Amino acid sequence: MKRLSKLKLKNVRLQAEDLELLTELDKLDHLGLLYMEIDDRAVEILKNLPVTTSMKIQGTKITREGFEKLQAELDGPRMQFGLGGFLGISSNGFGPQVGEVEPDSAAEKAGIQPNDYLQSIQGTKVTSFTEIRAELSKYMAGDEISIKVRRYTEELDLSVVLQEEK
Repeated sequence: MKRLSKLKLKNVRLQAEDLELLTELDKLDHLGLLYMEIDDRAVEILKNLPVTTSMKIQGTKITREGFEKLQAELDGPRMQFGLGGFLGISSNGFGPQVGEVEPDSAAEKAGIQPNDYLQSIQGTKVTSFTEIRAELSKYMAGDEISIKVRRYTEELDLSVVLQEEK
């Protein structure tokens, strides 16, 4: 098993040192590390992994500073970082307009619907899904946040309790 296409580790009990096993791979296209106890000690190991396309770190104890250090070391893969709060929406390609709402997600429970336009998260204006992801990355699963949406001509202030990504 020298080459993996995609590896997603979620809620796995590993120490940073355990990730060294992945350095034996020749190539790993996508790596996701979600809701694990690893911290900034993992950064030195992660920068030596053969990840080619994307690396997602979400809900770990790696700090934003540690992630930025890792990102500066890697110029190949697309990097994504978040504290772990997950809303459960996807884009339809038109700015901050919601395309789909995942069933049983935080978004569905809060009343967000397809075609809603997200206007702000915790008072910060958002105009694209890139900005939405950046704002949501600041919050952990279980955090309650406010989201303002526009539905046709009506503006709604919704309270959302973020969840872990499924």
